[in-house]
Amino acid sequence: MCFEPWILGALDEEGYNGIRDEHLSRVAKEIKASGATYVDTALFKRACYSAGVNPDNFTQADIDRLAREYLK
Repeated sequence: MCFEPWILGALDEEGYNGIRDEHLSRVAKEIKASGATYVDTALFKRACYSAGVNPDNFTQADIDRLAREYLK
């Protein structure tokens, strides 16, 4: 199966090939912009969608890293 480069780029952009630093950074920026002091699932998902990252692509390790390295 062949994919056009833009399709592969779009898959990468949404985190289907794994969550990278750029994804974590964008989601953290959205969470911080909300002004919330507590991050629940709804806020996390809204931040992901606003950042253009599919929240279903996050593993627990990704979420832990987001909290530990990007939201402190």
